[in-house]
Amino acid sequence: MLQLHEVHQQTSIKLYKYRRLDKNPQEIRHLTILPGDFYHDIRVQISHVPFAVPTALAPERMTLEEAQKTTPAGWRVYEAFTGRYIFEREDTEDTSWTHPDPDFDPSLYDPPSMMDPYANFQPAYEALS
Repeated sequence: MLQLHEVHQQTSIKLYKYRRLDKNPQEIRHLTILPGDFYHDIRVQISHVPFAVPTALAPERMTLEEAQKTTPAGWRVYEAFTGRYIFEREDTEDTSWTHPDPDFDPSLYDPPSMMDPYANFQPAYEALS
């Protein structure tokens, strides 16, 4: 009985035939582990798939004049030599890198270099070595 199982198993297995990845550096080999029971042999499927990281777009930030329009009365906005906006309260001369309104989104006024364009990118794969 064991010999029949081995013969059947050998005839049902498709051998992997090596194929070069495309010249496109954004193609990877994808290994899918197929479902089975605990005592079954491990079965896999190998395929070539494109793996493209999304293009990072530099977020548009508001101009100094636009930022000034969003501040409450008595506040001024200046641009520091680093490119960041600094907010100053005129009566006390207190300054802050953050907008006077704590609910105001910093991505609207921070320079693009302060933000990670790939922060929310989650590739849908698990790498095996």
